[in-house]
Amino acid sequence: MRARIIIDLKGLRLLGVFSHFALVKTMIGLAKAYFPELSQSVTIINAPFGFETLWSLISRLLNDRMRSKVCIVGSDYAATLKSHAGLDIALLPVSLGGTVPDADSLAPCLPVPRNLDVERTSIFIKTP
Repeated sequence: MRARIIIDLKGLRLLGVFSHFALVKTMIGLAKAYFPELSQSVTIINAPFGFETLWSLISRLLNDRMRSKVCIVGSDYAATLKSHAGLDIALLPVSLGGTVPDADSLAPCLPVPRNLDVERTSIFIKTP
């Protein structure tokens, strides 16, 4: 089973990404090491102005196959979501323009702590 991942960047400020670049690099490294074939596609929606420039830097950390799975779009993403990931927008939660109630489809998440020291952060992955 392979996942079709949708990442919503609505409200993201590019300066926030730069301040957590070490964390982003760590997350990409984990994805490459432990989940290289997990994703069918990754569609990044609501990308702010300038994100594609940032992506050109971040994408250098990925191999060609992983990079080809990623598509970056702005706020008008219904057609691209269908062509890139094969997903109809109706399958998304209401907060993303779909018809599925948010409570039925979204897991709660926490923001990245402002004072996170990536060099001292351990990430544990439990394997079966």
